[in-house]
Amino acid sequence: MTAHTPKRRTLLKAGAWAAPAVLATAAIPAYAASTPISNLTDLAIELGQPTIDWSTFSPVYDTPIYRATNGTTAYSMGSLPQTMTITNVGSVPAVAPSGTLLTQMKDVGTDAASAAIIGTQVNSTDPLVTFNYTGQGTPKGPTYTWTYAGTLQPGESVEIPLRYYVTYPFANVDYELFVAVTVLDEMEGDYDDNMELMGTVDGFAIYW
Repeated sequence: MTAHTPKRRTLLKAGAWAAPAVLATAAIPAYAASTPISNLTDLAIELGQPTIDWSTFSPVYDTPIYRATNGTTAYSMGSLPQTMTITNVGSVPAVAPSGTLLTQMKDVGTDAASAAIIGTQVNSTDPLVTFNYTGQGTPKGPTYTWTYAGTLQPGESVEIPLRYYVTYPFANVDYELFVAVTVLDEMEGDYDDNMELMGTVDGFAIYW
């Protein structure tokens, strides 16, 4: 992919939940003022926008929610970010870029937190990408670190497919899914290292 120009990040839903502090799971070291900026890694991350039917302004439920980590059966469908794209917007190669991802669920009708023990989880079908579960955030939701086992040259991007799944026991009415991602680099304070989006999922239950 070619490089992209970072855009201002926005949420799909007004009044969306605040991004939890768990996004700061790894501290970025401070660099001496004498370190040339041109020698620092500078990465940007962007979530793919959930599909919207602009004739009705309604979400399009085109994202499968699978059963189990490597399951192939779709138990429900959502209108969710299907990709995250990492771009090297700096001037030096970025080796094995990494970051964090979390999801959080709330019922559409009641705005109550989901009763699911872990919630909606995420991995990827890209063999170069590893997601490691790191626990539960606050509000409750699974948190991960992710790593891309490749090198991005300056101006180069990689689009990483996101795969959503649930594990037993899981039961929920229609719900909103908040997705937040970060990428780690050596440039502190720039706005393109994180992004948050809200999607929706048809409710369903799993018993076995």
